Amino acid sequence: MPRPPPQDFNPVRATGVVSAREGNPDLQPQQTDSFEAGYQYKAGGTFYLSTLYYRHNQNGVTDVTTNIGGDAACRPSLLSRTSSTDTTSVRS
Repeated sequence: MPRPPPQDFNPVRATGVVSAREGNPDLQPQQTDSFEAGYQYKAGGTFYLSTLYYRHNQNGVTDVTTNIGGDAACRPSLLSRTSSTDTTSVRS
């Protein structure tokens, strides 16, 4: 369960020459549920391998640039939620 780096929580705005960045104290840890299953079979001199996985991520941190007080500021936000499934088959 990865957590955002400490500077992403700091609500104080850091201003540079051409950009500003501020943290978001409301960030949560990213959670990932991941499942994988595999099967391997050997027939003669040939190997057959098949895998299946499912992965669901929530609370992914994404940087969002907004206009805050007349300045463009980059702020981390909880926007990302993804799910993925895939299979792989190999014959060698």
